[in-house]
Amino acid sequence: MKNLLPILIVLLLTACSPNNPSPNYKPTTSSKTSAILKLDTKGHTARINDIIVTKSGDIISASDDKTIRVWSSTTGAEKRKILGQIGAGMEGKIYAIALSPNEKFLAIGGFLGSYTGKKAREDEEAHKIRIYNYQTGKLLKVLKSHKNVVFDLAFSSDGRYLISGSADTTAKIWDTKSFRVVDTIGSHTNYVYAVKIIKKNSKYFALTAGYDNRVTLYDMQSKKVIRSDQKAYKLAFLATSKNHIALSGFGKEIQIYDYALNPIKTIASETSPKGLAYSPNGDFLIAGAGAYPDNVNIYSVKESYKRVQSFKKHKNLTKAVAFLDNHRAISGGGNNSEIYIWDIDTLEVKEKIVGVGRRVWSVGLLGDKIAWGNKWTARKGKSRLQKSINLKNFSIQNSLKDAKNYHRVPTSRGQYRLSHKAGGAYGYADATLELKKGSKLLASITRDATNGLEHMCYGFYKNYIISGGANGALKIYNLRGQEVANLVGHTGVVWSIAIDGDRLVSGSSDQTIRVWDLSRLKREMRPQLNIFVSKSNEWVVWTKEGFYNASKGAEQYIGYHINQGADKEAKFLDVSRFRKQFYRPDLIQKAINGEDISSYAKGININELLTTGLPPRVEILTESDTINGDSTTIGVDVCDEGGGVENLNFYVDNKPIKYISGTKAFRERKESKIEGCMTIEQRISIPSGRHTIAFDATNKEGNIVSNRPTITIVNNKKVERKPNLHLLTLSINDYRDNSLDLKFPNNDADKLSQKLKEIGKPIFETVNTYELKDSQVTKEQIEAKVKEIAQKVKADDVFVLYISGHGVTSKRDGDYYFIPYNCANGADVTKEAINQKIFKQIMSQIKAVKSVILLDTCQSGSMASKELLSTSVNRFGGNVGSAIIAGASSRQNAIDGYKQHGIFTYTILDAMNNKKVYSFDDKLSINEIAEYVKYMLPKIAKEAFSHEQKPTIYLNGDTTFAIGGI
Repeated sequence: MKNLLPILIVLLLTACSPNNPSPNYKPTTSSKTSAILKLDTKGHTARINDIIVTKSGDIISASDDKTIRVWSSTTGAEKRKILGQIGAGMEGKIYAIALSPNEKFLAIGGFLGSYTGKKAREDEEAHKIRIYNYQTGKLLKVLKSHKNVVFDLAFSSDGRYLISGSADTTAKIWDTKSFRVVDTIGSHTNYVYAVKIIKKNSKYFALTAGYDNRVTLYDMQSKKVIRSDQKAYKLAFLATSKNHIALSGFGKEIQIYDYALNPIKTIASETSPKGLAYSPNGDFLIAGAGAYPDNVNIYSVKESYKRVQSFKKHKNLTKAVAFLDNHRAISGGGNNSEIYIWDIDTLEVKEKIVGVGRRVWSVGLLGDKIAWGNKWTARKGKSRLQKSINLKNFSIQNSLKDAKNYHRVPTSRGQYRLSHKAGGAYGYADATLELKKGSKLLASITRDATNGLEHMCYGFYKNYIISGGANGALKIYNLRGQEVANLVGHTGVVWSIAIDGDRLVSGSSDQTIRVWDLSRLKREMRPQLNIFVSKSNEWVVWTKEGFYNASKGAEQYIGYHINQGADKEAKFLDVSRFRKQFYRPDLIQKAINGEDISSYAKGININELLTTGLPPRVEILTESDTINGDSTTIGVDVCDEGGGVENLNFYVDNKPIKYISGTKAFRERKESKIEGCMTIEQRISIPSGRHTIAFDATNKEGNIVSNRPTITIVNNKKVERKPNLHLLTLSINDYRDNSLDLKFPNNDADKLSQKLKEIGKPIFETVNTYELKDSQVTKEQIEAKVKEIAQKVKADDVFVLYISGHGVTSKRDGDYYFIPYNCANGADVTKEAINQKIFKQIMSQIKAVKSVILLDTCQSGSMASKELLSTSVNRFGGNVGSAIIAGASSRQNAIDGYKQHGIFTYTILDAMNNKKVYSFDDKLSINEIAEYVKYMLPKIAKEAFSHEQKPTIYLNGDTTFAIGGI
């Protein structure tokens, strides 16, 4: 790396390097493993199709967002997901679930996989049924027989049979001992949308209803339809009690039958009832809503099905309904796919389960600013714009005074005009889009179930037409109505589009905003950028390559759905597990600027990473507790998921304080109660006060991180002494390669030591300083020095590591590398330098939780971009769990210096010398230093070097602790 080595001044902390896997170790990840990047907003992001209540009161919900989630009905918290193979577009949507009475089997139907058109229809993955072990989430069987997608499933009351209804116009009955088909009901002429099995006098009967407007009662013994009824509308929903059958569909009524299918009551409804369920005692019937006024209604069976309550919280389709018990109902749907638990007597909401996102009804575009609205106020994507985000810095504006200046999309251009009308197989009001010149019809585009159903929003782009529709459809047509580009990205209804130049922005019910570059149209196109903003303005943005940037804490809202084959359950890992590879704010900016970033993805393809094996699953066995001592024992379970176990780390307030290698963990393991797991116990030092304890590990390769569970420990032990301050300085003036020599690092290290000793006296028992200079600054001597210091540092102390020398920010992987004394100019620093993983492993020996990094980098030759520097600092800080305050300058500025110091160190020392920077209690905290440097460094650099130098600041955990006082 000729002429690319930066100077650094860092107050630094922890990092851990994976041990090499043994030669005999082989990951057990399936060759079928593949990953799809998805949102996880901690709630459903698409239509909720089904809800089940377990015996223990847990809620199971299934959705078009391709997930099944299990919720606690008491807290509303998600307990787990049950996942399977998914793909692009429709592949993986879940239409129906059924739980066996003994709660052993969970049956799942929908558009569960790909449809190739090249296989026998019963062999197509899209048409199969999955059977899971509900308790473990393991996929047990995949059933094939249907020749189209499955819309409904139900077990018999004794669990002997499973019935399925399909778009192939049949219902099939399966014996649950073998899960083989024992009968096929072929009496319908259109989709079979609803099925049930009832048992009467020890005999079994199948109920089926479908889009041929018929409901049938089928004798499973004689294998004959013994009774049927015909309605004037398509039928889609069934519910049964001990005596009654309820039926609804696309009409505005509910039909009640007895068990012989004799009509006994017709209930008129102000809405189109979608979804039906009886209370456990059979006294009440709940009906969802499929049309305005969107009321979820409760009917009293004893009062001849009189409507007794209307729940009005949902706004939009609500088809998933159930009873938690005889007095509390559950309804799932509405604009934001929310689940309500509510009292049927008082309508009081007991719990609301909803994700952090909101569907995007409108979008606008003004240069690098995107505006959007989360409330519906007008049709065809013209709802009011409410917020905006700036793509340059991702700042969010909560209200818009200039909303009228934002570009939307024009529906007329000169004499040309676009308009919609009813049409298509379903008769939707906007299924057909017409292009007219004056009164002359030039083109007509009619949609069906394969290409979006409706034209929800549309307009002109140059000599093209853009239209958004259902199921993520976003297409570009020429003026003859021929499709020229398919824009693939959204998974829900595309409600709004906006155009400014060649940039297109789209908003969807999937709660995302997508940015598209239309300068070069292709047959299939992916978004330039994907954006999710939570209701509290947390944000995450990502590219098709998987690179991302996120506000603090927002990494949890996207992750990888890990397919392991159609015959095995899937897993979900949030992107924080892959932070080292994919957290690249610098590449996000390149993508926004229109640069091709595909070359950066070479060698870090997610599917290639997964071939090294999944990370372990970990659990903290110790419960949150209050102690009165210096330490406590923390027990964890570590369960190998096929990728092996390495790099076990315990954390206090996000700072790694204990590292264990996989070899040591295996040697010290205890027997776990869970098969395939090992129990590890460690004594952990805990400072006084309230602290979050966490634990994680990696796979054997060290490239995928496990989950990180947490507990809270409160230490009430009275602190009887002042804390100590420990400062370790690493500085290099004279490198072995003289071309790397610098002037100020050793002097800066000495001055910082002197100043901290001076200002540390009022608040510390002692200020202990340790130093390594020039030829002493090697990886081996740093490790030895830290091991020595670790014996003296207590949990309540403050630790500072200061590094002054060369460093490099790698454009290839976005990481920061410290250049030790023995590294030559031109060497491959990624192999010779000390990276953040090594720092983490070294520094996790230090018990002190309060810590800080100061980073002053100088770059020889071309400066790293501010985005790249920000990336490396944030990745470094996140890895070592410490606050970082960093400055960056050219090498010439470092050589010239400022008042016999590096400019960044000068600014730090100036803050320590300036009493006005100290707080009202005469203490100088990390926060106050950060604010001073943020203001003064650009100002001094402008005066001294005629250019602005901005610091990069990463504040992690509690940064209010003081490092000096008056």
